[in-house]
Order: sequence, then C-alpha cells, then structure tokens
Amino acid sequence: MAALHLPGIPFAATLGSTGSVYGDAQIRFGGKTVLREHFRCVPEIIRFSDQLCYAPSGSPLIPLRNYKPERLEPIVTRLVREGSKRARPATR
Repeated sequence: MAALHLPGIPFAATLGSTGSVYGDAQIRFGGKTVLREHFRCVPEIIRFSDQLCYAPSGSPLIPLRNYKPERLEPIVTRLVREGSKRARPATR
C-alpha cells in the first residue's frame, strides 16, 4: 500500500499505524534527539522523566524553572490494601 501511495519516499514501508514517530525518526535520521532542558513541569515530574529516560543514557534533563519554597506540596498517593471509599453526604 505504501509503495502505491508514497512513491519515492525513503523507508515508506515503515510508515503506518503500527510504528511510532520516534521509531521512524531513528530509521531516517539515526541516533536520538533528546531534550536537555525543561521549563514547564514541576520538579517532581522532571525528576521522574529524568530517572526513567534521560539519566540512564548519560544526558540528564535539566529543569530551568525554580519554584518558591512556600509552594503547595505535591499530592502523594498511597495504596491502602483492603481500603474502601464511602460517598460523602451532599452539601448545599
């Protein structure tokens, strides 16, 4: 199908719904392009992405935004085994 609709496009057979944009970019351009700096997320999210994807490759993600010490603490979720939830009475 790709040969019919994408004549002359290099690696046309790799395009489609089964691949990813990142996989296609690696095939076409080689290597990887990664972020070096990040300025939008809160430090906890940047740290998670850094530990998962960037630090293992030796290219740590550098947060550019500093937050004030008096900011709200992030929500922490905890698993409570055998826990349950009750509906709250409606308030007016």
